[in-house]
Amino acid sequence: PRPALHPAADGAAPPSPALSSTPSTPTKGKAHALTFPPSFRVLHVEDDATLRKTMELRIFRKFAVPFDYVENGAEALRVVLDEARLYTIIIMDNQMPVLTGEKATRTLRERGHDGVIVGMTGDPAGCDEHNE
Repeated sequence: PRPALHPAADGAAPPSPALSSTPSTPTKGKAHALTFPPSFRVLHVEDDATLRKTMELRIFRKFAVPFDYVENGAEALRVVLDEARLYTIIIMDNQMPVLTGEKATRTLRERGHDGVIVGMTGDPAGCDEHNE
């Protein structure tokens, strides 16, 4: 069975690691005057829990960006291709278990996904695939 979406509004880890969804609510403190069209949504594909939380707190929540996250490339393929979820931007880590960001991106392109995919890596030396 497909896991349900779980809001991560309280900062706690969602019950299902497969897909987490958050509302478009800014963090407390400074207000940021960004508005997004109703269809705007980001998929963050990242296996490292610390990096996921950093992106959530410093970017997504700070600017009230609606987003979901999954923990590897195979889960990204499932939500984008099999469940046909629409994302304006996919932020894809490269070095992940199960299926790397590079392989997930290639599969998305081969299967017709033409949306924006931003690749990133937490490795200070970069990655072997940077020239591809």
